[in-house]
This record gives sequence, C-alpha cells and structure tokens, in this order.
Amino acid sequence: MSPDPLSPRFSPFADYLGMVSSDGRTIFVTPQPEHANYAGMAHGGFLMTLLDTATGRATRADLPADKYGVTTSFTTTFVRGAKIGEELRASAEVRHLGRQVLSVTADVHRVRDGALVAHAVSSMTVLDWADRPAGTR
Repeated sequence: MSPDPLSPRFSPFADYLGMVSSDGRTIFVTPQPEHANYAGMAHGGFLMTLLDTATGRATRADLPADKYGVTTSFTTTFVRGAKIGEELRASAEVRHLGRQVLSVTADVHRVRDGALVAHAVSSMTVLDWADRPAGTR
C-alpha cells in the first residue's frame, strides 16, 4: 500500500533535516549550522535534497495510489545563496505525467521576500508499489 501523498510526514532523512509541510505539497525548512558549506551558507546538497523532496511529494500527489516515482535525472540551477537560519519554501509541479515517465520542476524561495534560491528539473520513472523489493515495504 502506498503512503498518503499529502501526509505532512516525510522520509526519515527529510524529517532529520527539519523539513515540514502543512498541506503535503509545500515544504518549509530553516537551514541550521550543520547544513552549511565552507562559506557559511546552506550547502548545495541540502538545497538539492529539498528540491528532490518537493518533486517526490508532487509526484506522489499526482500519481494513482498504486504507483510511485523514482528520480532518474535531476538538474539544478542555483540562483543565489541561502543563509543559515533563513526560512525557505519549496514547491514542485508535475509538468508531464506519462504511464512510465514524469517530468517535474521545483523551486526553492526565501520566505521573507520570495526571492528564488534554486530551480530544478527532474525526470522520474513510474513504478508499482506492489513491485518494490522485499524488505522495503
């Protein structure tokens, strides 16, 4: 059985990073000192995880309940840095929903002024929940 696509719960990794959502689609997170790069800004990998989580949430919400998507390609454009302690908002939109392939875009914005921080384009393969490997259910 598939998880509730609009549940405010995330993966254990996203929960660990502090990602929260009230509607299951829009994600909020505030980078902490442990999320910093060498320059003291939010690490690019942290931002990419936020974008990837947003694309996954959009995919789960738009696919039939017996399907899920896994990322096969992910391209990120960083527009500006995000400061530690500065709340961020991520959202994604499924641009193409096929039987086997999805195209999804996502953006991260600063909450305080709406400025774009990063943008991603993702391709995903559609799989059946019933076909997941043993031990992953």
